[in-house]
Amino acid sequence: MLVPNTAISPDAMLGVLQQLPQMSDKIVDDTRHEKVLSYMQLFLATPGAIKHLVDWEAIGLLDRCLQPTSDHRISSVAVRFLGDCVAATDGAPIWAALCSEHQRVLRWVAENADSPHALVRFSCLYFLRQAACTQGVDRIMDPVDSRMLVLRRLLDASYFVVAEACRLLSTMCYRRQRIQTEWFAMVQKMGARAYNAQSSAHKEAVLAATATFYAHEQKNVREQAAEVLPLDKLGPYLFDCDRLVRDHALDVLEAAVRTAASVDCVMQVLGLLRRQGHECADRPVRVAVKLRSLA
Repeated sequence: MLVPNTAISPDAMLGVLQQLPQMSDKIVDDTRHEKVLSYMQLFLATPGAIKHLVDWEAIGLLDRCLQPTSDHRISSVAVRFLGDCVAATDGAPIWAALCSEHQRVLRWVAENADSPHALVRFSCLYFLRQAACTQGVDRIMDPVDSRMLVLRRLLDASYFVVAEACRLLSTMCYRRQRIQTEWFAMVQKMGARAYNAQSSAHKEAVLAATATFYAHEQKNVREQAAEVLPLDKLGPYLFDCDRLVRDHALDVLEAAVRTAASVDCVMQVLGLLRRQGHECADRPVRVAVKLRSLA
């Protein structure tokens, strides 16, 4: 059976980098944008890819995509690819260059984190997440006030931006081998608002962030999640009149049960469904929530 050759030659990659600032007429939709980025990401799997990028002064080439007149789709490709370069196992030279002669790129990320374009907001979060565990990353985290940025993006109208904000939150809440309590405190403060006083967007933000904590790979983060939003407080969200709120609440429930260390969590969930289900007047909603929860 023939295996397709997915390797990207250095010459082909250099050509893409040189042409990228003028590619606006070719990247006509989000699907094409993702294909161009995927093509570039394949190159990072090539042996010596980072050395090639350094030799080509690739950051300077990509910086040309971050001008005030640049197409936002082109800028997004450039920023996300730079994030992947920084996160690569041998990406230290790229990060060093960004922190010295190419600081304008870091300023661009900080200044465009609240862009009117959802794709740009997503890309800035993506870059911050890829760089989050890099030495010296606080130089860009501090100017954007990363906690307030994540809070705003959790309330974003774009589903994809909210999902990326949750991934950044997951990375930031456990850095340098320890819990970063300020991130839990931020979400806990959001959840402390009375349920009836929360808008649907606020409920979705609290639940999306909480599900992130419950699903975290670190056990101590998962334990901390129970303090942010205990399962016994989840009932009203599970039977909320807004379907998206219910879906997010079910995500929290699923994450909690999947990572539970004992059957106590399962019994707690069953008790919660029994109590809250009786209070829900909408029978189809009651049945749907119980079926997914039991599944």
